[in-house]
Amino acid sequence: MVMNRRASIFTSLSLVVAATFLNSATLKADEPALFNPYLENHRPIEASETDWVARQNQQLQRIPSNPVGTGVLQTANGRKAVPPQPEQPNFDPTRNNDIDVRRIDAARRDILRGQRPTGRETSALSVGLRGLVMNRDHAADQLLATATNGSTLSTRDASQGAGGGFEISLTRHWKDHDLSDRITYWGLFSDGESASISDAAGLSSPLDYSTLSYAGYNTPMSNFGTSSVFMRLDRSFEYHNIEWNVISARTEAEGISVSWMAGARYFKVHEGLSLHMDTADQAFTGSTDEVSYLLGTTNHLVGFQVGAEATVMPIGEWKLGAAAKAGIYGNAIDKHTSLEGPAGYGFIDDDGNPNDERRYNYNPYKGDVSMLGELDINMSMPIRESATLQIGYRAVFVSGLALASDQIPASFGSVTEAQAIDSGGSMILHGAFAGLTWKF
Repeated sequence: MVMNRRASIFTSLSLVVAATFLNSATLKADEPALFNPYLENHRPIEASETDWVARQNQQLQRIPSNPVGTGVLQTANGRKAVPPQPEQPNFDPTRNNDIDVRRIDAARRDILRGQRPTGRETSALSVGLRGLVMNRDHAADQLLATATNGSTLSTRDASQGAGGGFEISLTRHWKDHDLSDRITYWGLFSDGESASISDAAGLSSPLDYSTLSYAGYNTPMSNFGTSSVFMRLDRSFEYHNIEWNVISARTEAEGISVSWMAGARYFKVHEGLSLHMDTADQAFTGSTDEVSYLLGTTNHLVGFQVGAEATVMPIGEWKLGAAAKAGIYGNAIDKHTSLEGPAGYGFIDDDGNPNDERRYNYNPYKGDVSMLGELDINMSMPIRESATLQIGYRAVFVSGLALASDQIPASFGSVTEAQAIDSGGSMILHGAFAGLTWKF
């Protein structure tokens, strides 16, 4: 009887010692134990709520950036746990083989996921192709000729109509960073605009050719301003845009996704203006009774810009987006102007003028500062897993331009006025675009 009682006491003491030893043993992170600190943080029964919450908050701040650690971690209940060390010879330190984020509480899961670059979850490359149809606001109106019946011809009679073009963009997503960069080209091309006026009694022009001659000495150019029976105005327009931007990761708040951008841009504006005059008939046949006033300007804008993109999802799968960019640019301006025809160039015919006999053929240059801003509003919808349809409206505002209609001199006999460049012009290009974007 006594022996049985002693055996029972010995057995009970053995169980207590074994339980104490197991409870104080060091746990490995990859063992599915109840109190494994790498899987769940439980509040110990003997711990007060205030102390346990404080230690738990400290625990969240000590989560290592590399899931494979080498030091000793202090757990919530005061025990020490040694993170697993690589045992296999071909161990990959980047492989996450010891943390199961599905079983970690929400706070620790957010911290661990925040350590992973989101760029890995996006496509590496996107290509966009769009068609453009854009118009331009009316430029300055310069009177060129008046008929005896009161009809007139001015530069606005051949102003730019709707012009077509295209856009292509290439976006690269940086896999190791929350950034992208995009290079974009778009261009607009006009077939040209024309307007004409005729009067058998002779047209009158406010343009002053009084000190110029054409087709020989003492053959004043003013005859073309007072005796032309036909005048035709031709105008051409061309625009090219190349830009490169670095785009930040999107920040979402209140259902709106916003990203910032900064980059460099080149924008080219070319205008051509030709006024053809004939004193004999209404057909240009290459005879000496015909002459043309030619004028062209080219603006080369180069500079830096900043901007932002934003998207929301208002209707089903359609996304409403907007993008705005603005910058200050250096503007290199080229101008060409001449009076010429089958008999050669017009020239200054004035014995008292130091520029006597100088041909009317000039190519001046000027540097200036311009500003450019762009606003895009678009709707997009995925039509395939790798393709997105996009339609929208674009407006581009540019100031500090040398426009052709602003370069006509008050006196053609003044070399200073002929070579002057007026860069105080501005314009607004606006119109629609539509196209597709493919992700690879």
